[in-house]
Amino acid sequence: MWLQWLTGVVALTMLFRLCRSALSPPVAAAVVALTMAAPVFQEGLGQTMADIACLLWSVLFMQAAVRLVERQDRIAFFLVGLWLLAAAFTKGTAVCLAPVPLVALIASRQPIRIPPRLLVAGAVCLLVTAAWYFSMGGVLNWGGVSLAVPWPGSLIGRLAGWGFLALAVLGLRRTPLALVAGSLILSTLGVSFVMRAMQEVRHWIIALPAILILSGLAVSRFRKPWLALCLLLPAVMLFPFARYRQQQTGYGELLRQLPGPSRMLVSSAGAGEGPWIAVTSMAERRPASFVVRASKVLAESGWSGEGYRLLTPTRDAVLRRLDELALGIVVLHTPVVRRPLPHHALIQDAMAASPAWKPCGNAQELLAYCRVQAPQVPRRPLRLKVYGWDFEERIAP
Repeated sequence: MWLQWLTGVVALTMLFRLCRSALSPPVAAAVVALTMAAPVFQEGLGQTMADIACLLWSVLFMQAAVRLVERQDRIAFFLVGLWLLAAAFTKGTAVCLAPVPLVALIASRQPIRIPPRLLVAGAVCLLVTAAWYFSMGGVLNWGGVSLAVPWPGSLIGRLAGWGFLALAVLGLRRTPLALVAGSLILSTLGVSFVMRAMQEVRHWIIALPAILILSGLAVSRFRKPWLALCLLLPAVMLFPFARYRQQQTGYGELLRQLPGPSRMLVSSAGAGEGPWIAVTSMAERRPASFVVRASKVLAESGWSGEGYRLLTPTRDAVLRRLDELALGIVVLHTPVVRRPLPHHALIQDAMAASPAWKPCGNAQELLAYCRVQAPQVPRRPLRLKVYGWDFEERIAP
């Protein structure tokens, strides 16, 4: 968490430096302040995710791209490649940054003077990065490359509100910073139409600086303060102001009530499976518990939930699956605001009706059941197919 905060501070510092190249100090400070106030930034500081790092790479990449549009020298080209590679090795959303330099250079109507050998080197780096991603297997699936996945383009309006997005359009001009910022927004929208796995607002954080910088340029271009204020007020009113506070989940409290290490299944009506695995692992000196995700063994679906299919359609099938995997604990996370998927509802019913399972712990939205009768069917190894990889549990004789 300290690393998240440190990364956030560096990102904001570099953002202010980038803004000062084209904006007055008050406007640059306002851009930084709005970035801090954005819910997506606050949430990023409270999560052990890669999105704050993506914000940093986006800002550094924009700085390098601005230099590339201004000078087209070797240093600029090197920095563009460096920050693009850093973004690519952090998160797949870096693909949204790749077209930005070319789009910005074309929009500037300048002749491209980059030496051919540097272009070849850049192409090789892009191919190596692409090969690295494709080597993982199932890249089209987890990238959301399917018309069956809804296009998440509307999420861009939730970064800073639709008012600032509209204001950003007025900030477009033929200056390097404006061209790069506009190219980044356009590229993110275009790439997300193909790579539709960007289904959460945090995946779009790379576009937040570009939107606010263009908004700052829009306000700065009007010499009459009252006119700039009239444009700014609606945008501020539509800004999604919110104070993010990470809610206590009760995971640690429930874990202390359960015997461990254990073989357990976790099922969530929300997004609680991953956090339970994390909390369980951190509570053990060396991760020793065996935790199975219900969404993987009782059902199957694509990266974004598409193609959902129930593998255990009855309560008896659910109980048989638990016996086959020799699981001793079932943890149910049921937020009151979420409608559970069929497999979660089935396992709730199975636990409540089966004499082989009894409640053994609870905390907030969590309820745990422990096995009180031996499994009725022989144990079988867990087998999983994950985006081209096959995994099989080894059972000691």
